[in-house]
Amino acid sequence: MNQRKPSLLAQVANEATITIEQTAELLGLGRTAAYEAARRGDFPTLPAIRGSLRPLTFESYAGNVRNHIVPRLVSCRYSN
Repeated sequence: MNQRKPSLLAQVANEATITIEQTAELLGLGRTAAYEAARRGDFPTLPAIRGSLRPLTFESYAGNVRNHIVPRLVSCRYSN
């Protein structure tokens, strides 16, 4: 049997956050272009702060990203 590999979108759909590399692949951007877009603020990013927050605070932030930001990113049309 030949099973299809799930798409990246299906793999990250339930993740609270995704990496800039994953974002680049989803948007069809190169790695450098994605990092430049993140630096310009073209899409929201979270600093790597997990270790400096209480677990419930981080989970709250992650839940907000998962519930409010990710759905909007997925529904947007992007061009290079």
